Amino acid sequence: MDTWKNKYYSWISVILVSLLVLSIQSCERPGVFNHTEPEPVTSIPEVNSDEVIIHLKIKGGPEGFDHDLFVLNNRVLMIYDNYPDNGSLNKVLTQIEMNDLRSLFSENNFFSLQNELAASDAGKNILYEVTFKQDDLVHTIIADYNTASVRARIIIDALLLHFTNLRSSLKIELITDKTEITTARFLRLVMKVENQSDSELELVYTQGRAVDYVVYQINDNQFNTLEPDNELWRWSLNFSVNPVEKRLKIAAHQFTEFEEITWNVQTDEKTMVKGWVAVVGELVSTPGGRSPTIPIKIN
Repeated sequence: MDTWKNKYYSWISVILVSLLVLSIQSCERPGVFNHTEPEPVTSIPEVNSDEVIIHLKIKGGPEGFDHDLFVLNNRVLMIYDNYPDNGSLNKVLTQIEMNDLRSLFSENNFFSLQNELAASDAGKNILYEVTFKQDDLVHTIIADYNTASVRARIIIDALLLHFTNLRSSLKIELITDKTEITTARFLRLVMKVENQSDSELELVYTQGRAVDYVVYQINDNQFNTLEPDNELWRWSLNFSVNPVEKRLKIAAHQFTEFEEITWNVQTDEKTMVKGWVAVVGELVSTPGGRSPTIPIKIN
């Protein structure tokens, strides 16, 4: 009998020691008994993944779409059109709009939705990838709209409406006098902002931060990102030490052009630039965004 008890207690001791070792290892190994941070929802440098609560990626189809919509914690909505080629737009949602979006995911039980995608769909149809973060919960689904469930379609439709409304209301265009710099060591830049909607558009900005012109170093005219570390030169319109809020109204289907400026093909540190650069115009207002990127070759 004593022998049986000794074996029993020995067996219990082994289990307890094993559990202790496992609990210690779980603290050192991600994914075992501990919370692991989700992967970043985007690699676009100017989007802080930690602040993103909603992400819609529109990808694929015959035209090769690669569009993104982000909603951040601070109610900023951002859309990107084939980043970094075709620029971006942003606006601030009202608190009601933000509440409606949160309710949208809750009412349609987003966390219970699964991928609604057949293997044959890949590369053929437009796919919608939706990510929603709530507290410590993160969930992503990928769906083909044609075969998606009603709940998934309701969510996609609501996000697409925000995407389309912003994209169709504001157009930001950067105009340059050349795309290759040879003997004339300068580049003229001017920003054009067009109100494409049927109603008046008001831009709210801080004096000194209405328009920025930015030049990035790139390896050649084929590039897939614009990193802050590669910024060579930046010019801000009407820079002011004591900024004041300004409002600029643009009538329906009208446009405005900001002051033309000249870049002398130097960095902010007055070093001459050679090779390939990417030039971007930034409308630093609400709503605002960035112009499509223009590659410039400097001989």
